[in-house]
Order: sequence, then C-alpha cells, then structure tokens
Amino acid sequence: TGVLTVDSQLELKTLNKAALNMLAEENGDLHPDRLSFSSFLKEKSGLPESGKGARELTIIKSSGEEFPAEVSVVDLHGPKFEGYLVNMVDISERKRIERLKQDFLSMVSHDLRTPLTSIKLTLE
Repeated sequence: TGVLTVDSQLELKTLNKAALNMLAEENGDLHPDRLSFSSFLKEKSGLPESGKGARELTIIKSSGEEFPAEVSVVDLHGPKFEGYLVNMVDISERKRIERLKQDFLSMVSHDLRTPLTSIKLTLE
C-alpha cells in the first residue's frame, strides 16, 4: 500500500517506499516535472473526496506505464500543514484475475451451449 501526503495544490510532500515504487521511473527516481500528484492521474477529475471511501483511478508512472489503483483520501489539518493523506493500492493483479475469470466463464458458456444446440436440433 502506497501512502503519501500532498498539500492543498496536490504537490507531493512525503511518500513511503511503496508509493515511490508505484510512481517512480525504473531507476527509482521521480521526474522533477512530476512533483504534482495530479500529473500521475489519468483521470482529470482529481482526487476522490476525502472520507468517501476508495475510488478506482488509473495511475501513470513516471515511465509512462499505467496501472489501476484504488485511491482513498483523508483531509489533514494542522498548524503547519494543510493537505491530504492519500492511500493507493495497486489492483493490477485483481483486475487480471477478474479478466481470467470472465474469459473462463465465457468459454464454458459457449462450450456448453454448442452441444445443447446439437441435441436440441436432433430431438426436433
């Protein structure tokens, strides 16, 4: 789970190693032009509303590679910082498994339908 903080203009302030691994280039660095969290979001609707649960967004890594993530946000209000705590979970594997499951169900449905059609025609 990647955890990061952004200020009210969505500029990255802190991030844990998991968030860095999700966002960074292959060499582990963040591109200097990509210090705004909004530059990593494919959807231009911005962050999900604070406290409203996770929302699925497409994240664009510094390398240009895209991946689906569940993103949730909590407001941070303090004497020295106004911004957001952002929690990101890479759901690529979950999406891959869902796709495999759907493909399997489609194949089984088709394979069952074909013999049943033949039997039905024979009986008529």
